[in-house]
This record gives sequence, structure tokens and C-alpha cells, in this order.
Amino acid sequence: MIDDRGRLFGRMNLIDALVGLLALGLVPLVYGAFLLFRVPAPKITSLSPTTVTAGQPATVQIVGEELRPFLRVGIGSQDVPFLIQSPTSADIKVPALAPGTYDLILYDEAQELARVPGALAVVPAPSSKPLSVEVQAVGAFVAIDEGGSLPIEAGSKLTRPNDAVSTASDAIRDEPVPIAEVLALRPPEPSTQPVRAGSSVVTATVPGERRVPAVLRLTCAVVGGQCNIGDTVVAPGTSIPLSLLHRHSTDDPPERRSDPVQFLVEELRPPGTRPEFPETLPLNPPIELQLAGAFIGVPPDQAARIARIGARFDRQPDAEATAGSGRRIEGLVAAEVLAVKPATARVQRVRVGDAVLTVSAPDELQVPAILRLICVVVNEECRVGPTPVGPDRTITLQPSSGGPSGSAPSAVQFLIQEVRLADAPMEFPTARAAVATVRVRFTAVEEMLDLIKVGDLDIGRSATAVGVNRAVLIEIGSDRQTVLAETETSVLDRSYVLQGRVVVFTGTVRVPVVFTPSGWDYKGRPVKVGGSFQFETVSGAISGWILDVQLDEETHLTR
Repeated sequence: MIDDRGRLFGRMNLIDALVGLLALGLVPLVYGAFLLFRVPAPKITSLSPTTVTAGQPATVQIVGEELRPFLRVGIGSQDVPFLIQSPTSADIKVPALAPGTYDLILYDEAQELARVPGALAVVPAPSSKPLSVEVQAVGAFVAIDEGGSLPIEAGSKLTRPNDAVSTASDAIRDEPVPIAEVLALRPPEPSTQPVRAGSSVVTATVPGERRVPAVLRLTCAVVGGQCNIGDTVVAPGTSIPLSLLHRHSTDDPPERRSDPVQFLVEELRPPGTRPEFPETLPLNPPIELQLAGAFIGVPPDQAARIARIGARFDRQPDAEATAGSGRRIEGLVAAEVLAVKPATARVQRVRVGDAVLTVSAPDELQVPAILRLICVVVNEECRVGPTPVGPDRTITLQPSSGGPSGSAPSAVQFLIQEVRLADAPMEFPTARAAVATVRVRFTAVEEMLDLIKVGDLDIGRSATAVGVNRAVLIEIGSDRQTVLAETETSVLDRSYVLQGRVVVFTGTVRVPVVFTPSGWDYKGRPVKVGGSFQFETVSGAISGWILDVQLDEETHLTR
């Protein structure tokens, strides 16, 4: 097999044969090492979602095999962020794309590793136009200058104001869309607005302005369950800015006027409702009442003419009174004097700090009187004009007869004290006065105990109308307690809290009181359990809170 020259079968050298065998044995070893250490190519099996909306960023999840970091992902010709979750899952952030179909490509640096043709479809965004509805709005064009004109008529169309106002020479690229059409129109009338006067709301005329009642067909967008025109929610009481659309000829596109108008919505109806204005509210049957009170602010030279038995008064100077809904109420509001008392100087109560002072106006008189009044029921209230009739209310009345030399009569004010039925006895109201025994838990500094004594009178100003209008201290209790109290004081704009000893004790005071709508009253303060009470003598002052009130006697004084 091997000759003397070392050849195998006389053809191959033995060493060469061994080398060849070794080389053949290394082939499977090298192939196994290649399979073991090579980086497998990534594979994409699915995408979710496969359809996104144009113009909106989106996140797409990739499911595949051998996914790893540092790969690049391309959507069409754009690189997109690649967020690896696991070797089989990853997310890509798709930017806002134009509509179309895009391939998904995986790169390792510049080398393309995998491609999915038409993997992602970008579809146009659905129409974002909100649902629009039609409503019928009853109201008025408001805040119109009295000297100006409003070129609006039935059939006029209006739209929202635009910052870029068109003129006759401008070409309008986007034709304005009308959102309102005038269905009915009334002549201009004075502009009014509600004004609160004390606890009442009256309607005042706005000088220099007019309003034009109208019925419109409005087209509004439903946003969040509400009917909107722009940023305005269409509802009663809201004001909508509108601009008139008009054409120079039938071939011209419509133009927006440069001066927008405000439409105040007062009532909303379904779109198919007949476009009619609200009818004038029917006048409710008049109610006859008896009022006891006084004419106030009467000039001395007019007292005899105004406050006399049989004097009659017509309705207010305003011919129309308005209800809470804003609709007009027309009708006669009249009064007649049934009884009067002598005129006196007008007395007013003025609060100065904690005191209530009684002052008189020498140039004005007040005349106690009893009236027969005819009033109108509005929203379950009997009213004279816009003012509800009730105690402590002031109504305006117009004398039926003119003044001297045919001058127009001046309106007068009547302060109501009591409201009675028409057939009630004609009696002037009386003030209920009483003397009460009041137990008070007083607090005072220790020095005051040596200064106060039984029989001291309260020298504080009093607003009571009784003859003896001073409280008197009738008992000082022995249940005295000394406590440490804190008081706050201010010096040079700085606050300081001081501590000192005070004495708490019970005192009994006889107090003259007058009955008011809020209860028994002394010095303009209610006399009731838990209320505060102040007692001031020539030597000092003490204060506390009421523990008990006992009425000893009650009288009636004619006002």
C-alpha cells in the first residue's frame, strides 16, 4: 500500500492524504461555527394597526422575529423612531403622513434587511364638520345708535363677523355661508335694560339707543350637546354677533358688512314654528288692596294738593311695565287717598358706626295716608309698574290732576308700611313697643366693676320710638369669673395681641324695645337670645351676649 517512496497505492503521498482528511474534517466544524455565531436576519410577520389617519401621528406595533436594538426603520422614504420591546415585539412612531400606501423597511446601518411592501395605508381624515341644526330665535337687534340705520329686512341673511371684511372691489375667494335669516321684523323701539334698585329690578330706558325686535332662523353647530355659533352658546339671554350679507347684483357673491350687529336671544323655538312675535301678555284681573303708609319726599308747597282725601293717582309715568320675561304689560294702575294725617318733617334713620340716628329733612315732608290701590299680578306678585307691592316697599304714583298753569304733575313716592284687604278697617298702623327684662352675660375689665352700679342708664344713642328710650341696669350678679383674654390692637400699622384679665358676670337690664319685621329691636340691634348687647354709661362701657329675654309689658304707639 505504501512503497519505498512513501506513496499511498503508488499515487498519493501519505502526508498529503492526512492533510486532505484533516481538511475534510474541518468543513462540518466550520459550518457549525458559522451557524452558531452568525446574526440572524430580522423578520416581520404583522403590523397593528395597518391603517392610520392622514395628518395625525400614530403608534404602530410590529410583531416579528429576531428584532433587536440599533435597527433603523423606514416608512417609505422617512426614518421613524424604533422602540424595541422584545425580540418579537417593537413599536414605531409614525409621523403625520399624506394619504397613500407605504412600505415598511428594516435597515442595519445602510443595508436593507427586510421589507414589507404596502404594509401601512394612510387614509384621509374623516370630515370634522360638526352636526348642524336649525332653531328659531325670537329676540332683538340691540345697541343700535338712535341716529343710525339698520338695513335689515325680512329675508336678510347674516353670518358671523370676519376680520377680513370684503368690499365691492374685492374678490371673495371663500363665499360666506349664511347662518341666520330674518323671518320677521318689527319697527325700532327704545332700548331698555334691567336695573336693580334695592331689592327690586326695574326696567330703564337706555338713552341714545334703540332695539329692533326680530325672529331669526339660526343654523348652529352641536358641540358638547349644546347649540353653538362660534364660541357663543345659543340660549335665552345670550347676545350673538352677526354681519349682514348683501349682493350688488344677482351675479355677485355675497359680502360681509363691516359693522356687525348684536342679536339678543329672548326665546328659542323649534325650526318649524310659525314666525310670530310673542303676544302682549294679557292683563290679569286687577286686584284692589288697601295700603297704609306715608307719602315721602313731598315738597311743602305740594303737600296739600297731593295728600288729601279723594286725591287720585294714575299709573306710573312709564306707560308700560315689564314682567320678568321681558314682555310688555299694559294697563291702568290707579290709587285713591282714603285717609290722611297731618304732614310732618321727613324722618330718616341713618346708621353711624354702631349707632342708628334719626334725622329730619326740613325741605321735605312725609304725610301718613291710607290708599285704595289697584295693582296687577305679574309672576304671582301684585305690582305697581315694575315694583312689587309689600311692606317697606316704595312705589311711584302719578297725580291725576296737573300742577299750576297746566304744568305736568310730578310723580310722588309712597312708602308702604302695611298691605291689607280692600275691605279692611281704615286704621293707621301702630308701632308695637314693649319693655323687656334682658339677662346679659357681660365682659368687662376689672376696673369697671368699681364704676358701674345698679340704676345706671344706657347713654348710647337709641333709635326706639318709645317715650323712655334708655335701658337701665337693675341687677349685677354675683357669679363673677376672672379669665385671661386676648385683645388685638394696631399701632403704627402693626397689629399686636395683648393679654389681660377680664371679669365675666351676669347682669339684668330693663330695655325699651320696638317690634320690627326682624323682631324686637333696641338701638338698631335685635334683642334676642344669642345676640350681642352693649351698655354704655358715663364712666365706661361693657358688652356681652343675651342669655334670656322676657317681655314685661307692650303698648301701641300711632306712627
